[in-house]
Amino acid sequence: MVSYPQYKSGTAVLKMLIYYEETFSEDPSVVADFLVQQTNTYFTNSKIDIRVELAGLKPLPIDSATLQEDVLSQKAVR
Repeated sequence: MVSYPQYKSGTAVLKMLIYYEETFSEDPSVVADFLVQQTNTYFTNSKIDIRVELAGLKPLPIDSATLQEDVLSQKAVR
């Protein structure tokens, strides 16, 4: 059986999971809420019918000497 995507009208919702370094000095939820709010403002101002929602926050043990691309590669493999 073949299944096809179902298209709907209305606002698209993008649920975003944010990873952050365990030793992050600020409250990550405050920073994440700000980023989501700003992103949604940019989409609205650009007349793009999409909304970002925060799916969750997840701390990661990241060594400060590790490159960001290496951290992302490790997450992609898991």
